Amino acid sequence: MRKRLRIGLFLIAIVVLIGGFKIYKYYQNHYVSSKIFENILERKEYSINKEDKVNVEIAIKPEWIPFETDKPQNQNIELDKSHNTNIVLQQVWNRGNDIYFSFHTTYDVGYNNGEFLYNMIINEDRTYTSAGSPEDFVLTDLQGNGIHAGQTGYGPGSDYSFGIEPSEYNKIKNGFKVKYSGMTLYEYSRK
Repeated sequence: MRKRLRIGLFLIAIVVLIGGFKIYKYYQNHYVSSKIFENILERKEYSINKEDKVNVEIAIKPEWIPFETDKPQNQNIELDKSHNTNIVLQQVWNRGNDIYFSFHTTYDVGYNNGEFLYNMIINEDRTYTSAGSPEDFVLTDLQGNGIHAGQTGYGPGSDYSFGIEPSEYNKIKNGFKVKYSGMTLYEYSRK
């Protein structure tokens, strides 16, 4: 009798664990934005349509620029939110030969359909093509005068970054504006 009870309890525990795992997977796939976004990019039950290029315009405040320290400054400041896409100033680092600004993108996508911004071309075969160019960055001081962007970078995901060389520091000391034209608007829907 005890042996049957143990076997029965063991089988119930297995069923509860499997059921719990299935509930967890269901929750992840339906309610966790990062998992939904991963499924969208992998085209798991989703179709994606490319729309148009979108400009992201943000302002960098002078207190975020580390002129006096070479220690990376982890800012994590949300600067823009549009098309279910959040642009975050993740880090600013005075590397000596430039001050490097790194931006991170996060997504608040819904389960059934919506839109998002991405800075790579999403191909039908689930691969990605970089479309990034230094010309995607237009930097200006507060009076609208141009600032030269040095090194630029892309990734992981839809993150991007640029550096400003010491010869331009005088132009950014009061803050500056960034117009980034590297984002493409995509629409998605569940199949």
